[in-house]
Amino acid sequence: MKKIVVRFLILVTVSLFTSCEKYLDKAPDELLSLEVTFANRQYTENFLYRIYAYLPSYNFWTDLPYNGLADDTDITWNRSNYPSYDMNLGNWNPTTGLVTNLWKNYYQSFRQIAIFLDNVDKAPISTQNKTLYKAEAKFLRAYYYMNLVQLYGPVPLILDQVSFEASTFNIPRNTFDECLTQILKDLDEAATDLPLKHENIWAGKPTKGTALAMKARILLWAASPLVNGNPDLAGLVNRDGKALFPTAYNKERWQLAKAASKAVIDLGIYNLYTVLDDKGAVNPLASYKGLFISQYANEEMIWGRNLDGGNSLVLDRHCMLRSKGGWNGVAVTQKSVDEYEMANGKAITEAGSGYVETGFSQQATTYAPKGTWNMYVGREPRFYVTVNYSGAPWWDNTKAEFFYKGKDGKEVGRDDHSRTGYLLRKFIDPASDPIANRNRAKLFPYIRLADIYLMYAEASNELEGPTADAIGYVNKIRSRAGLPALASGLSQTEFRKKIQHERAIELANEQLRYFDLRRWKQASELKGSFEGMSVDLGSSATDESFFKRTTFETRVFENKHYWWPIPQSEVDKNQAMVQNPGW
Repeated sequence: MKKIVVRFLILVTVSLFTSCEKYLDKAPDELLSLEVTFANRQYTENFLYRIYAYLPSYNFWTDLPYNGLADDTDITWNRSNYPSYDMNLGNWNPTTGLVTNLWKNYYQSFRQIAIFLDNVDKAPISTQNKTLYKAEAKFLRAYYYMNLVQLYGPVPLILDQVSFEASTFNIPRNTFDECLTQILKDLDEAATDLPLKHENIWAGKPTKGTALAMKARILLWAASPLVNGNPDLAGLVNRDGKALFPTAYNKERWQLAKAASKAVIDLGIYNLYTVLDDKGAVNPLASYKGLFISQYANEEMIWGRNLDGGNSLVLDRHCMLRSKGGWNGVAVTQKSVDEYEMANGKAITEAGSGYVETGFSQQATTYAPKGTWNMYVGREPRFYVTVNYSGAPWWDNTKAEFFYKGKDGKEVGRDDHSRTGYLLRKFIDPASDPIANRNRAKLFPYIRLADIYLMYAEASNELEGPTADAIGYVNKIRSRAGLPALASGLSQTEFRKKIQHERAIELANEQLRYFDLRRWKQASELKGSFEGMSVDLGSSATDESFFKRTTFETRVFENKHYWWPIPQSEVDKNQAMVQNPGW
């Protein structure tokens, strides 16, 4: 029974959040008293499993907007429950539902975690399992606070069973460093007691490596320009004048991030996922593709959300071609297409790259058939895994048609059409069949080893420049991708740009880009004209009028958007709460 319950609750989609809110909003004796709950093993475990319901969703079109807010993705629909559309136009504020609901959900989880930690020792559960469950609860608290801090900045730390039902209260925001200290404390304690690995049935639960990886992620955030001595935040203080962010740059923060990343690597249990060809060489396309559909046999995934076949199909259907039963819902931007290197490792703007913008190819290449628009010919393997372009071959040898009159185009799709003339292909399982309602389970990545390698390289570079050690970890990723090693003699600035580029490609559409661009203070990448192909034109696959760059949206990103607003309802109730700048 325990396995059935945990699989249901760990795999739960955001639809459970509503029922979970109802549970949390009630006093314990309205459902089960704490005495009854923690006198029963199953009830106690169920109480913990409910807290997993607050994990971030794989649904990045309606539930979480992070992909749609980044510069590499566009979510097709302009509807009230698809938040990235309005947010990209600057149409959001402290009363926006998503802003309020995320805050509310996480603080509900903190109360439940406090109740659990205060009572689990009373339960008829083995000492070993009590220790494990406490570690899971502490990890979840740390992870949820990480998410809050990365969105809203410093927040009130609530570690006890505080009720927020009073009409007014006075709980000031803790400083960023206070939040960081508590997050690290919980992660360190969790890492001590979490196992190195779980059985496949428990995939989706955190491990020691998960806790250490999240420690590296939050320390990298703390070292980055948005937080580390950012002069724009000097004026953000509590009502008593206490500064909420560090006011001086601290290079030592990079050392902490570097050490934390290396601790994950040194566990020695993770490896880049690779598939070998019949000659024993790494197949870059199969390796990168297999990473996202390999289910449990994957040593690169440090932690992910375990999607059963049904939820996996939901993800695939949103990304898939209209002609294959999909909804044309998750598009890739032209900016992202242009970011991918050529197969020779050169940028498309670089001399000797071989890039051609126009015309159709006269011969087949490794990954692109004859007659492909030249813009898409001769690119690196990750491009063909990630991007569906007009003319891209599907697994049944048919081709995508995003031009206006094409079977995946605007005339047929109407509301369900890609505004950019591209779709995201990365997560789609070749076995997926929305028409037959069939798919397989898979892990949606939260964090993986390639991310850790790039964290380590970034922290190393900021600390001491481009060392051979740091460059080596980037080259491991490039080698798996079938690309040549980075050139020698890079400056610190040049290597920084290479790392940022590699994160943009390797981790594309994994809900990280939005956070990266913010922590690097690169708002210019998130605003202005965004382009795709001319989806209102084209009557055939060879109609060149479709293959013209055209603006599909002009996005807004003001300085205030670096931090989400504190929900207005919280500011109104909490007399000690100060709002973020500009809101």
